[in-house]
Amino acid sequence: MTSKYNSELSTDDSKLQDSIFWKRKEQFTVLMENLVTDSIDMEEFQIGFSLLWWESMDEDATFTRDPKRVKNFPLNPKAYGFCSLVTAIFRQFEVLEYEECTEREVKDYVRNILQEIQPYI
Repeated sequence: MTSKYNSELSTDDSKLQDSIFWKRKEQFTVLMENLVTDSIDMEEFQIGFSLLWWESMDEDATFTRDPKRVKNFPLNPKAYGFCSLVTAIFRQFEVLEYEECTEREVKDYVRNILQEIQPYI
């Protein structure tokens, strides 16, 4: 395999992941909005967000096992980078667990990402 092929493959995988996560953009966005407006607490946010993240990852795994499904899945150009942003939030839970940041810092981080994605939703 050439590195060009690997690069194209990883780009396609990334586009697929972005599109899978994008299908749930409203759910992710509602959870983020509820956290930053104090409608839910951090624990509720972590549970809901994690379940949604894992659901998206499970769907991605089923696609990668079935190349025919991947070929027929509509990729959404508006979704570019969405999976990375959502995953960055998901990774903050681990940082919070190890007390390397505070709940306030995670909430601010979520607020910043929410502002970043708002124009695309």
